[in-house]
Amino acid sequence: MSKTSELPGFFRLDWEERPGRSANDARGPGDSFDAGASGRGLANRVDVMVDGRDCVVPHIEVGACSATMLDAMRIVAARNLAASLLRAGGGVRTQVSAARVIGRVQIVDVADPSAAPARIGAARVELLALANRGFEHLGAIGAGATDLSVTMLAPLRSGEAAMLALELTVETRSALASSAVVEMCERIASRVATLAGGRVGVVTVGASGEHRTVEVEGRVPLASLGSESIAAHIVDASLFAERDPDCGVTHNREVVDALQTALLGYGVRAHAAESCVHAHAARDGRYRALATWRIEGDELVGRMTLPMSLPAAGWLNVSPAAREHRKASGIDSTERLAGVAAAVALSQSLAGLRALAMAVAQRSAARAHAQRVAVRAGATGREIDEVAETIALGRRVGPTPRKGIDVEAAEKALEASGSVRREEGSEVTVVDEDSAPPSGVGKSTREAKLDGQATATAADRAFCDATLPGVSRTFALSIQALPPDLSAAIGVAYLLCRVVDTVEDDRRKTPVMRAALFDLFDRALKAAADGDGSLATAFEDGSRDAELGVTESEKTLCTGAGAVFRTYASLPPEQRDAIYPSVAEMSRGMRSYSERADQEGGLKLRDLEDLEKYCYYVAGTVGELLTALFRLSSGVDDKTRAELEQRAVSFGLGLQLVNILKDVAEDALRGDCFLPQKQAKELGLDLASIMTPSERPKGLALLRAVSARARHHLDRAEEYTLLWPANAAEIRLFCTVPLALALATLREIEIGDDALVPNRAPTVTRALVMKVFEDAVTATRTGLEKPQSDKALRLLFDRSRTGIVGRPPRPTSAFPPPQGPLAQDPVDTAPASAKPSTAPDRGRDATAGANGRPSNPASAKSRFTGAGAAPSDESRGSQMSETQSQGARSVGLQPRRQFGGKVLVTGAAGHVGANLVHRLLAEDRDVRVFLRSGSNNEAIDAIERALGKKVERVMGDFRNPSEIAAAVRGCETVFHVGARVSTLSGKPNDLRELYECNVIGTANLLRAAGDAGVKRTVVTGSLSAVGSDLDDPSRPCDESMPFFPFAEHLPYGRTKSLVEHEVLKACVEGVDALVATSCAVLGPWDYKPSRMGRTLIDYATGKLSAYLPGGFDFVSTRDLIDGHILAMERGRTGQRYILSTEFATVDQLMDIFEEVTGRPRPKLRLPPTVMAGVAQVSSFFMSTFFPEKPQRFTPAAVRLLRMERKADTTKAQTELGFKPTSIRPAINEAYVDFARRGLVPAGPSLSQGDAGAPLSEGKSEKKAQEGAAA
Repeated sequence: MSKTSELPGFFRLDWEERPGRSANDARGPGDSFDAGASGRGLANRVDVMVDGRDCVVPHIEVGACSATMLDAMRIVAARNLAASLLRAGGGVRTQVSAARVIGRVQIVDVADPSAAPARIGAARVELLALANRGFEHLGAIGAGATDLSVTMLAPLRSGEAAMLALELTVETRSALASSAVVEMCERIASRVATLAGGRVGVVTVGASGEHRTVEVEGRVPLASLGSESIAAHIVDASLFAERDPDCGVTHNREVVDALQTALLGYGVRAHAAESCVHAHAARDGRYRALATWRIEGDELVGRMTLPMSLPAAGWLNVSPAAREHRKASGIDSTERLAGVAAAVALSQSLAGLRALAMAVAQRSAARAHAQRVAVRAGATGREIDEVAETIALGRRVGPTPRKGIDVEAAEKALEASGSVRREEGSEVTVVDEDSAPPSGVGKSTREAKLDGQATATAADRAFCDATLPGVSRTFALSIQALPPDLSAAIGVAYLLCRVVDTVEDDRRKTPVMRAALFDLFDRALKAAADGDGSLATAFEDGSRDAELGVTESEKTLCTGAGAVFRTYASLPPEQRDAIYPSVAEMSRGMRSYSERADQEGGLKLRDLEDLEKYCYYVAGTVGELLTALFRLSSGVDDKTRAELEQRAVSFGLGLQLVNILKDVAEDALRGDCFLPQKQAKELGLDLASIMTPSERPKGLALLRAVSARARHHLDRAEEYTLLWPANAAEIRLFCTVPLALALATLREIEIGDDALVPNRAPTVTRALVMKVFEDAVTATRTGLEKPQSDKALRLLFDRSRTGIVGRPPRPTSAFPPPQGPLAQDPVDTAPASAKPSTAPDRGRDATAGANGRPSNPASAKSRFTGAGAAPSDESRGSQMSETQSQGARSVGLQPRRQFGGKVLVTGAAGHVGANLVHRLLAEDRDVRVFLRSGSNNEAIDAIERALGKKVERVMGDFRNPSEIAAAVRGCETVFHVGARVSTLSGKPNDLRELYECNVIGTANLLRAAGDAGVKRTVVTGSLSAVGSDLDDPSRPCDESMPFFPFAEHLPYGRTKSLVEHEVLKACVEGVDALVATSCAVLGPWDYKPSRMGRTLIDYATGKLSAYLPGGFDFVSTRDLIDGHILAMERGRTGQRYILSTEFATVDQLMDIFEEVTGRPRPKLRLPPTVMAGVAQVSSFFMSTFFPEKPQRFTPAAVRLLRMERKADTTKAQTELGFKPTSIRPAINEAYVDFARRGLVPAGPSLSQGDAGAPLSEGKSEKKAQEGAAA
């Protein structure tokens, strides 16, 4: 026999021997014990197990609660019996909240009641610091004043002055007495009165105890109670006490009695406990029992929350008897004391309810016995009940039986047959003949009967099949792939979970109504697990009466749940056994959180761990359920089974966390929030205001914290899915679909802010759902080896994480289809635009493709309109050298695509962006610009004034994904011009900003463009990201030359190279994007101004005192904008096109500057070597002492000019129809624009004849004129 007490044989000791025996067993070596000092507390004691440790709790009488010693012994015996029942279930588990005290300050005669709370709230930090003055040492242990709140107290009668109450929350950590809290309140009282415009009234400490509570839970195996009917009677009695206030008072009085006797034994004044407990019992306006008892699985579970305000630890040592009792009981902290006292109170609750249940059971047994006696005595029909009543009430009270009914003879006959046994205490136990197992049969008649009676009809199964899609589209899609027997079991299990989830989720129901529905569900579930689906009718009736369910699908499911229970009851026993524990655990957990929500005025999840615990009950149990069912049909080995079970919970948790994140806005509209309070508080976020636009950044930060936890579980869910063997293809498919969709949904949540926008939940489209299902079927098809299947599944999961799945394919009709081996290679599935094109033969027409045929076939013309002709041979662009013609590869002039709709321009206030906006507005396009807050946006203002048209402005930062996503949303095309330009090497912070603005910003924009379905995005590139011929640097660079990373590059050039990588990555993901590469820009609308613009201004104002030789390729703004628009209309996806007007030396620029400004060039022309040294020293000096001032000639700028890089625009001319002009008019337009704005003096205009002439022609003409004049 197992030991049930730490003091065996204690009950046999004499009264005087008990104190010494208790102390001797409890004390340590060398301890002494004064039995006289301890009184008789340990003579009557309760032996209870609390948190895995046995505890001897003294019983001290409270006034006249127990008038006689016999009463006391009977009460203690009942509590000990209840404690032993709880011990069989592992004892009582407790959770004590943090020790805190609420101080209260009354302020009367408040002058301005509406403004006072705001003024006090604004001074919160000041008031808390004032309260903690003198108690700074407590901060090391986390104690002290931590929070305050203000409540305006409404007047009870008209004419009363305004009054408010300030509540000061003080974390005591059991180290502060109430007097210290009062002192804190008094320190801040006068300041609070000043802020409120009133005077100080009462200063006191709240005694309700609600600020510190003890939660206890105890479990009793049903087998320990002797009969499941006893447990059912206990539950009925508990429900009666919860719903009927009078019965609740009786129950709570016993609980308070037990609480007081336990506390008094440890020297704690218990007179305040009663008022606190009763106040807690009526906290929601209706008095109810403190403890609740329910049947969960094979256990009777009791839970109770008690307010418990205890004194500081030092006060517990005042009484010598209390010290001895604490030592004997192992009480080492106030938390332990609170838990032990509450455990005794729970034991008393069970003892009282068990006594009532036993009385009900005895009455039932007596009634059944009386009916049997009546039947044996010869009674028939209504006489049976009459005779049974006579027997039950006694022959002196009940009606006299008719003649011929011999009751005494019938009783003797029944006793003789063994149907009635008389046991100690004169209790009658009736043996039910129907329940006795027949000889030779291993199960009861009831079990045999139940196995045959619960056969689900075809209509029941049809109901389940029809209802499932209405409550889960994704689940219904996945379940179709399972074998029939497995799909039936999982479908029914899922519907059961949805039923209990509906009970928990329908917050319109009262706590009592919801508790009753939980009870009905648990009973129907337990019966169905045994094969009996008949009890489901009661749940159906209860659901119908309560109008359970928010949506029509939920109402249909719950009111027709009988079909679900009957179908479950008809499953094979092994499947029922696999399903029942998880669904029962879900019901238990949901009930506990539902009750907590009722107590706290809504479900409030404390932290991430609490959120995960809640998600475990909601979905982690489903992961365990699925694993148990899958294991029955997959035949996995023990090692794999163990690994699956380790990850099963994560499979459910990951999916549920994504659902919570996705539905934040929808839940907020209903007044719910499932986000963790602790993490929200750390971010300074009030969850009640999470939908407020001003709080959105904090809300998004909180979502990212939760999504990180969700992604962890989804990663483990991926491992879970891949652990199933390849021959379990249906199981792998079932797991793959919801996991891939969850990964795709989580990406939508992480990259935008739709989760915090009402009616814009970040969901995936139905098309994506079907695409995922299609790809999953392919990856898990029968016959595929596991390595191949695993590889395909990992690819699907990776694509879901990045949002590739379900995107439309890149347009391929803008360029010729691949020919030759590429078209026949089944492995290479990249679009033709991503493959290197073949250079045309030099003797062929410029519009011909690699195969000699025209590159714009009829099929392309049928999709695109307005295909233009090839560049004219008369243009400058057609005069190409042999080197140029062999450079970039091209496939001829591309068909023209027409775009309408809204166009977004980023970097619109910059030099290139402003010219692009001017061109688009002039063409009457609908333009939206993305501008950086705080930046100089004068260019846009000037363009709007000049054209009399407006653009739509969106302010934001490239580095903020949600802001760029909002700008892209609704646009058909995008010109991404914005970037940070710099020729400085930069400090670490500058380099980081350069990288984030250029690279991260581009990645954010391209991702947003893909998500928003933008048809095409043109990204402005830089010649600094284009490589050169390492063996022949003088050769013009073209698009085919890769960036050489080991050469000396500016950080800006490196970021622009990475930008092109981001474009290619986006193209792989299905985004239609390409790069328009720019050279040094010259032209008007330069409001920043640019480096070349500043050079022209300094030249015109006489500030440019020297120059150096060198050269670079320049592009006019007109040519650059033409090139961008041509790239949008004709460019091939994933390609880059170099846009340049012409190469110019610095001396040629000086010539044009002289002509435009009428001012001679600087006389000092520094050699490159000297200028390099000057630039090095100058840049160091300026960066060190004047970091904010722009630098004209940096070492990098000097190096670029000395390199004299040339650009080859063959590809742009051939494929886009790009026609370069001249930089002369661009410089003139720039100067005129500067003069109009007063930045430079007015200068002579260029003659119309040479405005567009190339540099060589213009120079020759000028010399000829000079010669003629001479």
